Amino acid sequence: MFRGFEQAKIDDKGRLKIPARFREKLIKDYGADVFLTAFREHQLCIYPIRIWEQKEELLGKVPDSLPEKNRFILTANYFGSEKSVDEQGRLPLPQHLRDKVGLDGDVAVIGNGNFMVVMNLNFVDRWANENSPTPDVFDKMQAYGI
Repeated sequence: MFRGFEQAKIDDKGRLKIPARFREKLIKDYGADVFLTAFREHQLCIYPIRIWEQKEELLGKVPDSLPEKNRFILTANYFGSEKSVDEQGRLPLPQHLRDKVGLDGDVAVIGNGNFMVVMNLNFVDRWANENSPTPDVFDKMQAYGI
């Protein structure tokens, strides 16, 4: 389970240095291979390849006639890329993905259960301050026992 937040940097070669505690968890539990993609503006998702393959298996059960399936798959693959974390903990991020999400310099790496989200640090800081959970958010989560 990836949880919490760590600050990181994108270097001049477009590589993300994955923070140590996330990197250790990734390598220990899943290995070095990942699938990168972007579904939402400002969010790069890093899925351990095993987790992404589970999603693909579930997608195989969704009818091909469902337009949302095609939209999901095309978006995931257009912005998608299989990569491996190197021995120094660096992950190369393709230019078109960095451009889509607005990543350069300082970034936030945020645990999101079985995958990680990477966002521009300034953007996520502003967003978090403007979108703090309201009482109705907590009420909705409480309905699920959280």
